[in-house]
Amino acid sequence: MTDPIGTRPTPTQNPAKQASVAQSSTPALSASWAANPAAITLSLKAGDNSDEALKKGLASVYEAFYKNDAAAAKTAIDKAFSAIKSAITDGAKSGADAIQFRIVTIATSYGAPTDAVSLGGASELGIEASFVKSGKVTPAQTALVDISGGQIALSPTQISDGHGAGFYRRSQDMTGLGTLTPENAKYFQEAQKALNDIQRTADVLTAYVHGNAKPLADLIKQQLSGRA
Repeated sequence: MTDPIGTRPTPTQNPAKQASVAQSSTPALSASWAANPAAITLSLKAGDNSDEALKKGLASVYEAFYKNDAAAAKTAIDKAFSAIKSAITDGAKSGADAIQFRIVTIATSYGAPTDAVSLGGASELGIEASFVKSGKVTPAQTALVDISGGQIALSPTQISDGHGAGFYRRSQDMTGLGTLTPENAKYFQEAQKALNDIQRTADVLTAYVHGNAKPLADLIKQQLSGRA
């Protein structure tokens, strides 16, 4: 059985989806995000600049969310580029023959580590970037960022478990909040704000899917300016 972080289509495995690579150091997109929402694949050859390819792929994804705000798009792309660069080592990228990008779901639950106590949970969209070698991907070759470009920190096990379906799960330990000392009360308020923020994100993304882009645009601007 193939590991969840296993075979991914590469230029040799799925030539119909791959575009020819230009002779310059920057590879070309194989498909637009709108035409192929499941994945964007950038082919890499010896001598290609993987950093340029990474930024180009991120641009193709983020521009779908920032259609009318080029400045905000650039900020998010630069932020995501830095986050992915720091998360994936040069060694993990070395020898890659493609980079793939997907829109994925990140589910966060809040409660005790045993799940005996739960304060609730929420889901949000994320962007997954993977460096593909010989048709395979490992957790070390994968990183995730949110729609504002911020890094989504996941363990290798969480990446491995979520990679196959593009559905990642993580948990936030809220143990100790039962006794609301002043310090615990502060943590509880911060957790409640986080839940409210994530729920708001889910609401505006739902509106976006149904054709109303303004709430998402407003939320992104607030996140990028640090006011959210």
